Amino acid sequence: MRCGAEAIAPGHIVHHGFASFKVPGSPVAVALGAVFTTTALELVAVDDFPTVAWEKLISNVTCSPLTALTRRRLEILRDDAIAELAIELATECLRVGAAAGAHLDPAMARPMVESMRAVNPRMGSSMLYDQLASRPTEYEALTGAVVRFGRQYSVPTPMNDAIYALLSVASGGWAKLE
Repeated sequence: MRCGAEAIAPGHIVHHGFASFKVPGSPVAVALGAVFTTTALELVAVDDFPTVAWEKLISNVTCSPLTALTRRRLEILRDDAIAELAIELATECLRVGAAAGAHLDPAMARPMVESMRAVNPRMGSSMLYDQLASRPTEYEALTGAVVRFGRQYSVPTPMNDAIYALLSVASGGWAKLE
């Protein structure tokens, strides 16, 4: 799922850009996709859903922690040093995903981050939006997943380990900062 939207209040959403949902291929998924052909939402049935899921996780472990920790929107990726950090996070996630059986190549990291640098810089991430709203963040499901799967498959994840440590400390203190 890739949807550039931000919940700004109950029942109020700002759509910042795209809306594309990829789901496991099946006759039901194809039929459901047909329902959305006249809308801005693209629903696509895919055969290799594990790879698609890892690709989505890669975008989440690069953008979400960096936006949340800096309290900045995606313009933060326009900074070259932050982009290099995002590439390292993505590279580790690609290696872990490949070890888990997804069809991924660590060389995909740079082009993936470069494409993220080109999106609307005013967009944020779900983790940033949760953090700004003093809601619990999903760092365990995102960065935590890369760290746990990395250990399971014996793939080192030092950058994700560091970001995970920062997120685990910061998540407990965000509500107190407000």
